[in-house]
Amino acid sequence: MTTGFVQRFKGKTKAVLALIDTATITTANITTDNVTTMVAAVGNITALGIMPTVPVTSVTAAGGNIATAAALSSGVNIVAAADDAKGVILPAGASSGSKICVVINTVSNKKLQLYPPSGGTVDGGSASANITMGNGSACFVFSGNATAWYTVPTSAS
Repeated sequence: MTTGFVQRFKGKTKAVLALIDTATITTANITTDNVTTMVAAVGNITALGIMPTVPVTSVTAAGGNIATAAALSSGVNIVAAADDAKGVILPAGASSGSKICVVINTVSNKKLQLYPPSGGTVDGGSASANITMGNGSACFVFSGNATAWYTVPTSAS
């Protein structure tokens, strides 16, 4: 079975791919469009038998800028009170590894402002600049390092 995702960032392809079979763990680097991708083959992963549990947090959107936005945490964030201007701010990214957030805008007719940590970026944009999540949308966000976050929309945004 093969699972994974591929997303394009500014003309470069980044891919994350996991190959699950009965072989032993092996890794290989693949370079495409000057982006290095790690491919791993993992044997007998079903022996783990446990799906990880992530924290779920309810958050009320606040403020109208990065300084007054409501703080998010790693895990699933269910956000209420979006009004096209209010927002939320991502936590500092990981200095090694990656943090993962799921942001869910529960207001079906209002947009939500999503800010990086102060000085950080979202999808390679300007430092501290927000992105706008669509009405009633959800977004998977992961940190590339301590200040850079990247989105994978899960619905129209």
